[in-house]
Amino acid sequence: MAFVAQVKTQLAILLSAISLFCFAYTFYASRLPVDYANVVIEGVMALSCLLLMFGIHGVKENRPIYRLLLLSSSLLFIGHFIDVVDEFIRHSHMLDILEDLCQSFGFLLLLLTSSRWVKFHRQQNRKMKYLAETDSLTGLLNRRAFTQNTQTILDNAESQDTPFSLILLDIDHFKQVNDNYGHLTGDHVLYSVGQTIQATLRQEDLLARFGGEEFVILLNNTTLTDAKQITERIRSAIETLRINHKHTQLQCTASFGVACLPSSEASITSLIKDADEALYQAKALGRNRWCIA
Repeated sequence: MAFVAQVKTQLAILLSAISLFCFAYTFYASRLPVDYANVVIEGVMALSCLLLMFGIHGVKENRPIYRLLLLSSSLLFIGHFIDVVDEFIRHSHMLDILEDLCQSFGFLLLLLTSSRWVKFHRQQNRKMKYLAETDSLTGLLNRRAFTQNTQTILDNAESQDTPFSLILLDIDHFKQVNDNYGHLTGDHVLYSVGQTIQATLRQEDLLARFGGEEFVILLNNTTLTDAKQITERIRSAIETLRINHKHTQLQCTASFGVACLPSSEASITSLIKDADEALYQAKALGRNRWCIA
């Protein structure tokens, strides 16, 4: 239905323009020879602007850009249409001025609109990229983005002989939090733990929610000795974390698996596998501790 209404409106504008042309030609016809090449060029431009006016519904999501594009295409249509009419009627300075004004302002508005449209698209692309790479609950990287970014870091560091460490951690008995206090409280615990971990890391480290109650950390240019200290600092920060729930405070702990890569020769998959095995060992030993792969 929208397409039919659009076609009807286009036809109405086109018929109105033709009627106006016929009226002007009947009463103000020029005796000078007609430049038909210019008529064809300007006519095609006018039709193109008319099509543009009704082909911009895809940008209605951004109302300012839509209005600017509609106004610029309308002005350009009027300007080119006047140029066509001007070939067939007696010369008029008013028409020349109106034609120049419409085409000049229409073109400037089109340039302005194009610039804003490019900027809007860039913002939308950044937003889509953020949504695709971010865990909506914690605001951290998601698993896919972490794997991609980490593998890129490892690939770029192949020739630098840079040590890497990876920490995989799991909140202890998290299912009991959901069962006893509800999933909203569980979500708050996940968010709080994520922010606590983030606060203990360096800017060059990568943190992501790996899935469920698991988090993963890549420590760039970090030896096993340094990784142990960082892991203990994170473990202690989570253990001392207190999360308000109604009239009580919740406390949680986490278990950790740590894997170290002396250089960037291995893949992120093997590094995660080693850390996962160390994590299960930490759980088997009583939780709230870390183990080295």
